[in-house]
Amino acid sequence: LMTGLIPPTSGKVEIGETVKVGYFSQENENLPLNKRVYDFLKEIGEVIHTVDGPLSITQVLDKFLFFKESQYSYISNLSGGEKRRLYLLSVLLTSPNILILDEPTNHLDIGYQIQLMDLIKSLNITTLSAIHDMNIASILIPKSMVPYLYDDFSLRQGLEKMKYHGYAAIPVIDENGYYKGTVTEGDFLW
Repeated sequence: LMTGLIPPTSGKVEIGETVKVGYFSQENENLPLNKRVYDFLKEIGEVIHTVDGPLSITQVLDKFLFFKESQYSYISNLSGGEKRRLYLLSVLLTSPNILILDEPTNHLDIGYQIQLMDLIKSLNITTLSAIHDMNIASILIPKSMVPYLYDDFSLRQGLEKMKYHGYAAIPVIDENGYYKGTVTEGDFLW
């Protein structure tokens, strides 16, 4: 509903004037294959703002291992993983203050997954993520909202879901919303 992709079944969705939603979907959006990487991003924005200060397009491209020669490559020549990273950078350059990530680590190897999570943490913006890999989700905590509470009943429900979906662990949040660690099936006595 927040992205406008699904209409409400009743009522209406109102998003405030100052809210700028960035949406990173599971599938890559149609990237302009006839453009060069740097030129495509430059059309969208100049910098990505982080808690450590602004990063230029070339700095962000370097961070995502688009080295000088590939920064001026045509998008059509990029691999699937490179296109995925480029798509994310295009979303981030729109300067959203709410970022919705739908399986952001799909098609990325572990090194890029960690770089991606580190960059997202450095943005200092509200992030809503659908991540099925709880190890990657734990990197974002406490910045991510986690749907598991501190009480015994919620932990049991969470662990049941964990076993069903094959998760390695689930994050545990206390009654004040603070991250307390992760729990695995072996940590809990049934």
